[in-house]
Amino acid sequence: MLVTLRITAYSQTAQEYFYRAIEKAKQEDYNGSIADFDKAIKLDANFAKAYYNRAVSKENLKDYSGAIADYDKATELDPILVEAYFNRGLSKIEINDYNGAIDDLNKAIALNPNLAEAFYNRAVSKGKLKDYIGAIADYDKAIKLDPKDPEAYYNRGLSKTHIEDYQGSMMDFNKAIELNPNYLWAYVNRGVVKEKLKDYYGSIADFDEAIKLDANFAKAYYNRAVSKENLKDYSGAISDYDKATEIDPYYSAAYLNKGICKNKIYEPQKAIADFNKVIEINPNYAKAYANRGISKILLGEKDGGCLDFSKARNLGFEKADDMIKKYCN
Repeated sequence: MLVTLRITAYSQTAQEYFYRAIEKAKQEDYNGSIADFDKAIKLDANFAKAYYNRAVSKENLKDYSGAIADYDKATELDPILVEAYFNRGLSKIEINDYNGAIDDLNKAIALNPNLAEAFYNRAVSKGKLKDYIGAIADYDKAIKLDPKDPEAYYNRGLSKTHIEDYQGSMMDFNKAIELNPNYLWAYVNRGVVKEKLKDYYGSIADFDEAIKLDANFAKAYYNRAVSKENLKDYSGAISDYDKATEIDPYYSAAYLNKGICKNKIYEPQKAIADFNKVIEINPNYAKAYANRGISKILLGEKDGGCLDFSKARNLGFEKADDMIKKYCN
């Protein structure tokens, strides 16, 4: 956010450059605005809000290091400029400095305890650091301050899934969807939670909604296929895995699962083609060798199957020894 300035004792020329820079920033001419902020600062090196707004323009250009340097100067000149601490925290999130972001957001919250966005972004940072309990507490505060923000409910739901509070996460995804009926990722993750709770029909319904919102969303087809597979609808699952790999030709997990389904409906030759594709994408995917070995055993190719089991074992597949004992001795 841009901070405008009342006429003060700054030199008129510095103010003129400042206001011209603000107008350029509003028009998304960030390079032009930076040039004018430079001129304002050259005329008045203690112009805190010029540093602040130049930082905002740099942030919009994804120059996060440059933005942070300007926010540093702005807070040095004006230690109670809450927006500078808040935005510096956001820039630090962008460069994955989550501890630094939390420090800045703490300062922003100390100056303005009603800044919902600061609690929200501090929660995001805590989540990145796997402090899910701390993240949930901050999302609680953000929601209390702004109960109409679907993003806060959605992200709190994600944090709850990490601590396996699936009922709690379901409630949050429900609320996110209530506030935004077109929230694609809320449907997807609610579907994933339903899958974990073995409500496969419910998860399929959510993935259906996600696909209605984005017919080219490979992950939704993949997850719907997993639910169908759990219902032993292998043909339906294969169809969805086909769609996922059509959209994303490098979706190795979809090829793998598709091959497993084909083994289950006794189409091992077709399954081998899928496992070969997985190995082409990732030659060290141990599970692909193990399952290709099963396909070869089904085809009566014991030597080839056992070679694949050995390869899987060499790559660290834990069940490979059991497979070798069962099929190769």
